[in-house]
Amino acid sequence: MSPPITDRKRSALGKEAIVSTSTATSKSAQIDVRGPRFGAWITTVVLAVVLITGWWPLLALALIAALLDAAVGFCLGCEMYLLLNRTKTIVGATR
Repeated sequence: MSPPITDRKRSALGKEAIVSTSTATSKSAQIDVRGPRFGAWITTVVLAVVLITGWWPLLALALIAALLDAAVGFCLGCEMYLLLNRTKTIVGATR
């Protein structure tokens, strides 16, 4: 197996960083975009419900889910999509 192709990039702070282009390409090829897209849709619906009803505890739950995704990389919406896809409750979901 050949070593990954690297490229030197200068960051906004002026420091040089080595970015591996082949691992980013292979990793992005493995990600199913339907999960994050479903998570974004759920987030939009939750925020609309909060704005319409004024039920602010729901916003706190959405913020906790966003913090989980940012801190640990656990996408709650993506996991909901996978769970619903396994039970075949999403219309048009193929496996």
